[in-house]
Amino acid sequence: MNPLLEFTLVLGLLALIECAHWITRQSAAFVKRWQRYAVREGESLFGNDRAGFAFAWPLPPFGALWVFEAPPFHAGEQGVLGLASGRVLAWDEFGGVSAEERRLVCAGQLWAECSSARAALEWQAWLAKRASESGEQRRAARAELARELCQVERLRGVCARMMPRRRGLLALLWIEFLLLFGGLPLTEWTVGLSRGWPWLLGALVSVHALVVWRWAAVHRELFPSRARERRAKLFGLCLSPPAALRALDVLSRDALPRLEPLAAASYLLERTDFVAYARQRWREHAYLKPPGLRAETREWVAVLLPEMQRLLDRAGLPLAVLNAAPLRLGEDVLSYCPRCERQFTQATTHCEACGGIRCQAQFTDRFQPGHIHGP
Repeated sequence: MNPLLEFTLVLGLLALIECAHWITRQSAAFVKRWQRYAVREGESLFGNDRAGFAFAWPLPPFGALWVFEAPPFHAGEQGVLGLASGRVLAWDEFGGVSAEERRLVCAGQLWAECSSARAALEWQAWLAKRASESGEQRRAARAELARELCQVERLRGVCARMMPRRRGLLALLWIEFLLLFGGLPLTEWTVGLSRGWPWLLGALVSVHALVVWRWAAVHRELFPSRARERRAKLFGLCLSPPAALRALDVLSRDALPRLEPLAAASYLLERTDFVAYARQRWREHAYLKPPGLRAETREWVAVLLPEMQRLLDRAGLPLAVLNAAPLRLGEDVLSYCPRCERQFTQATTHCEACGGIRCQAQFTDRFQPGHIHGP
């Protein structure tokens, strides 16, 4: 194989690796391809039982990638359930919980796992503050957290500040992409690498330096208090031009980790996509899987659901739409699961895939086949 082609393929492989983002299954990645966002979360992620890969769009104009994370725990009245470990810690134990990279660790053992080190730090700080509070204060803090998670205005504010600053960085990324994947063959075919490589290398180093400098400047303007995080990410961008091509993803990925994915969906998704996602997300919380259901989960969802409902009301999705029965797919269908909306042709009373949730038999014929059940 031609050495030039081999080198280009290696660069392409490195660039594709940089598109992979490891996130937990309670998180959601919103990936923009051209002008439309898609959601990657939960069982759609390729990985293990706790986390998986979400892939950013690899080609120019590079799109965008945001990761929003529901709490990696369920906060109850008497204790908090870590989703990664299944362990419940009493509130007064959180003085000893530390953030180690993406993990929340208690007594040297994993308790909860986050999608980023930034999210782990924020959740650790929130939990540590609760350790010395009274029960009434913790109850108020849980309610305030649920309100904060569902405030889409926070995302609007970040986008309003970030989008104008992305333009100059995006232009530089276009130039670096063309130099990386077009500069080598063009130089070889015109003047030859033996004569043209010093100019090509000088141009690539200069543009790469400008990309890193511009990224650092934008990050400093948007997140002035994240100096340590900025230095760590800056080091990785400096070392690898393929990594620098994902500078926009690095900028937005952890911009707002503490946000309910449903709130992000109401702002980022197209209306049809949002209605479908909202129905799915709402039903996952409204119809909890019965087996092994912990008290902490029930208590946390009881706090979160009213805020989700208010969010959906503001978005024009009343409960009648969210809880509407699906269209019967055939005359022989007898029941459906209210959580996953699977339909059954046998006399099934419970959905095994959803942990034994009781099936329902009331269908609707108010919607056209193939259409989302929304306004």
